[in-house]
Amino acid sequence: MVIVLERIKALQDKGKASSDELEASKKELAKCQEEIAASRKQVKERAVQDVADAIAAGKIAPKDEASKTFWERALTEDYIAASKQLNALPKNPAFDDVNAGKPEGSPKEPVTGTAALRSSFETELNNLNK
Repeated sequence: MVIVLERIKALQDKGKASSDELEASKKELAKCQEEIAASRKQVKERAVQDVADAIAAGKIAPKDEASKTFWERALTEDYIAASKQLNALPKNPAFDDVNAGKPEGSPKEPVTGTAALRSSFETELNNLNK
C-alpha cells in the first residue's frame, strides 16, 4: 500500500510540474502572439506609407481604390517581392521636379506637375516664334 501511495504522490508531482510547464507555455504563446500582432501592424503601416509614396510619385492613380487595396494587400502578404514590383513601376514624369524654361545660372526653383508642363510648353512656343 505504501508503494501505491508513493506512486500516486509521484504522479501528482509530475502532473503539477506538467501543469506549471503548461502555464509557462501559455504565457510564452501569448507573448509571441502580441509580438506577431505588433509586427503585422508595422507591416501594414509600412504598406500604407509605400502606397502613399507611390501615389505621390504618380505610379498609382490617387482615385484608383482597387489598385491601392491591391498593393496594400500584396505588400502586407509578401513585402519584399511586392515592394520590388512596386518600385519597378515607372514614375509619371509630370511629378518630377524640373527647371523648365530657366536659363543657366538663374536661381533654380523646381517646377512640378502642370506648372512644369505649362512652362515647358511656353518655352517650346517661344523657341518656335524666334
